[in-house]
Amino acid sequence: MKFTNRLLIGAALVTLPALAFAIPISITNPTATFSNASPADHTNYSAVDGSTTNNQVRWGVPTPYNNANTGGEQSGLKFDVTPPPINGDTEVPFDLGTLTHFNFEVTIPTTSTTDLAFGFDIFGQTLNFGFSLGIDETPNGGNAANCAFQPVLTRSCPDQITFPNAFSTTSFEHDGLIYTLKLLGFGPDADHIQNGFITQEDQANTTDLWAVITTQRIGVPEPNGLLLMALGLLALGGTVQLRRKRAAKKA
Repeated sequence: MKFTNRLLIGAALVTLPALAFAIPISITNPTATFSNASPADHTNYSAVDGSTTNNQVRWGVPTPYNNANTGGEQSGLKFDVTPPPINGDTEVPFDLGTLTHFNFEVTIPTTSTTDLAFGFDIFGQTLNFGFSLGIDETPNGGNAANCAFQPVLTRSCPDQITFPNAFSTTSFEHDGLIYTLKLLGFGPDADHIQNGFITQEDQANTTDLWAVITTQRIGVPEPNGLLLMALGLLALGGTVQLRRKRAAKKA
């Protein structure tokens, strides 16, 4: 009886293998491209800092300022990919690159969303994926106490860039494994990731975009399925033991 229980418990543990295991990865040819800004009025795209794609989007009609250093600029976003190769391990967050938010006073209507698409090569395959960024262009001027985010040294409300709460993942197969790319969010490092960041008016603010690649063996059930299977085996062991005890008492 004890042997049977040990066997069932052992089978349950075997059924719950460690699916998360680190595998060295190397990402090459990373690109970032902005598109589909909405509304599209007074919006333009450009390739800057040596990029081969439109890695910058600008929007809005600039509001003149007395400050010659900031007057007349559009608001906008720029993404600089991490220089290749991006070396690391699966199951460990890595830095896709740096997002810069240019926040200047522009007239409305202004852009409220824009798509950001990525591409890179890994294990000889080219992955393409993307998502939409939210742009919260707050009213300029007025009472600072009414700002959603507290202004610093300016009369205008800061603006916010938001990361989507949900988006599709990207998966591919290689050498008997399913690799899944997941975007995590913004942050200065992998331990401080958030779904948004703010930029003071008349300033440029930067943050990093983090992602992770997870692995799973082809044909292995998802962790939830494995857990249910293990619990079922343990329950079966308990039932067998209970029946044997009852049979022993009757004997």
